[in-house]
Amino acid sequence: MRLKLATFNLNNLGRADVPDPGHYSAKLEYLAEVLRRINADVIVVNEVREAESFEELAGLLGGYSTRFLGDAPADRRSVRTGILARFENSAQGQWHDYPAVLPGRPELVKLRFSRPVPWLRLEMGGAGRVFVAGVHLKSWRAANEDMPEGETLRRRSLLGRSLASAVRSAEAAGLRCLLDGIMDTGLADHYAVMGDFNDRLDSNAVVFVCGLEDEDAGELKLNEVRRLYPAGWWAGEGRRFSYVRHGRRELFDHILVSRGLSLGLVAAGAESQLLEPVHARRYDEGGQYGRSDHAPAWAEFRMSG
Repeated sequence: MRLKLATFNLNNLGRADVPDPGHYSAKLEYLAEVLRRINADVIVVNEVREAESFEELAGLLGGYSTRFLGDAPADRRSVRTGILARFENSAQGQWHDYPAVLPGRPELVKLRFSRPVPWLRLEMGGAGRVFVAGVHLKSWRAANEDMPEGETLRRRSLLGRSLASAVRSAEAAGLRCLLDGIMDTGLADHYAVMGDFNDRLDSNAVVFVCGLEDEDAGELKLNEVRRLYPAGWWAGEGRRFSYVRHGRRELFDHILVSRGLSLGLVAAGAESQLLEPVHARRYDEGGQYGRSDHAPAWAEFRMSG
């Protein structure tokens, strides 16, 4: 059998961001058409603003009987991550907190993910079980709300962006610790972590979630079975980007898979032709953007069994 995975940041899907009914319907139809063409068996979607919109998208697509939308975060944007699947779900959950260490504090602490991480265990019949987690790590956006009011805009932006980067790395490392716990229980035969990492293929965020590569021999032997592999390395170089940031092409949307899946990978890519340069994005009256500022990424695998 073939297994196809996809991830797509929907760019604030919900009526709160697109209040005009006609504009909202057009955006929903656009997103559904893109995902229908990709025709993935499991899809992770980011930036869902409302549960109703998640169900409407699933209804337009059809065939995704398993639907799981993560909880809304506490921040003012309240964007959520969801998973759609054509397979039966035999276990589910979501992570709200992750383990971390802070300067000057020797003990482990628990911090909140910027957005909760939903996960499913899916039954693929003779091909076994696959564990899928949907992630949306902290963005590059400067966390100005955490900065003292009296600071200048420049200092707030600089220090805020530094904090955002540190949070993203901490989330990635904490997520890896949570994944170790899941994988050590043998919950599934295959593992996939998908979503908007807000960072590049060679970034700390991606390396941390995949698993460190510079461990000593004993640790390396133990952790090799836990390692995840980015499907993005198999994408053609000219299409290896899912976002345009300050004019630079970046692959921010990743599909990381366990070794068994990686050995069956037959194709991967990002539908980067859908992206428009930032200066060319067409906003209608009221600032409503009818598409997405991300391109979907996908990967296809040949499964044994």
